[in-house]
Amino acid sequence: MSTLALTFREQIRERHKQNQAIDEQLREVLVRKLNSVRELGVLCQEAGAALDKFQFAKVTKECGIDERTLHAYVAFANEHQSPITEVESAMRSMRGLMLALQTGGLLPFSGGRGIEKLHVNPSFVQQIIQAAATLAHRIRAQLKRQPLSRWDRNNIEHLLAALKPVLSISAQLEKFLR
Repeated sequence: MSTLALTFREQIRERHKQNQAIDEQLREVLVRKLNSVRELGVLCQEAGAALDKFQFAKVTKECGIDERTLHAYVAFANEHQSPITEVESAMRSMRGLMLALQTGGLLPFSGGRGIEKLHVNPSFVQQIIQAAATLAHRIRAQLKRQPLSRWDRNNIEHLLAALKPVLSISAQLEKFLR
């Protein structure tokens, strides 16, 4: 190996080790942070149950905890009933991680009410689009895990038979649009 290649190899190896060490430190700090948020959320739930509404509001206000932060603590505690031992298990949802990081001010809360969720049943077309997207996603995921060449012929025939009515409707829709 050339001197230049050896130099690059050593630099890359050293920086990779540094990166792994930083990841380990970050993992430890993040687990401590997530447990701290969970514990405070549990404590706020206990205080809310033990105190009357006005006392609880006064206590949290005097501690500098506004309503959004209080909600974030409690919501995170509800998502994580037991102590967190590893980052991966604590990151069940991006929402949970966002809540944890908003409680101490590392990430800001959204300026408005966030994404509006309409409480209206989706239309028939929206339901079909969502179902088709879900179906396509599941089939693609299965194909990534197990290519068609490894499928049992009967399973391919059953899937094709199940999809034929959908393909027939698709053909009718395309014909109508032409």
